[in-house]
Amino acid sequence: MVEKVAPPDENYNTFIVISAPSGFRLRHQELEGSVSGRKEKLGPSDGLFVDATDDLLSLRIPFLQSEVRYKIAYNVELPRSEFWFYRLALLGLVFFSIAVALSPFFSTPLVIYRSDVLRLVTQNRDDAAGVIMTLSLAAIGLLTNPLMRKNKLLFLLPFAITAVGLILL
Repeated sequence: MVEKVAPPDENYNTFIVISAPSGFRLRHQELEGSVSGRKEKLGPSDGLFVDATDDLLSLRIPFLQSEVRYKIAYNVELPRSEFWFYRLALLGLVFFSIAVALSPFFSTPLVIYRSDVLRLVTQNRDDAAGVIMTLSLAAIGLLTNPLMRKNKLLFLLPFAITAVGLILL
C-alpha cells in the first residue's frame, strides 16, 4: 500500500510509478484520492492521471492549492496462465486422489472411449495412487515461484487423501 499526502505548499505534481517484476503481473485493488475541504474524490477533472496495465501502474497526482491525499493498494500476482495451470493441476490431482481412494466402492461401469475407466482404476489402484502421490510431491518440490510458497503446500492434500484411502480402504 502506498499513501501520499501532498501539502498545499508543495508546488509540483507527484508522480508514482509501480512496476511488476519480470514474469509477474500487477493488480491494483484500491485507488482513492481526496482533497481536503471537498466532498468529491480526486478525479481526472482535477488533473489526476492513472494508467494501469498488467505490469505497470503510473499515477500523476496534481498540485492543488489544498492538501491532497492519495492511497493505492496493489498486489503482485502470477500471470493468469500460470495461476490457472496451478489451480487446474491441484483440482485434477484432488479429483483423481478421491477417485482412487473411493475406487473399492465403484460398481457401475464408466465407459469412456470403449474402456471402463473405473474398472481400470480399481484394478490398477496401487499404481494410480503411486502416480498421484509422486506428482503431488513433485509439484511441491518443483514450485519455486516465491508467490507460490504458501500455496504449494496445498499439493499435500491429494497426497494425504490418497494415503488415507490406501490405508483405510
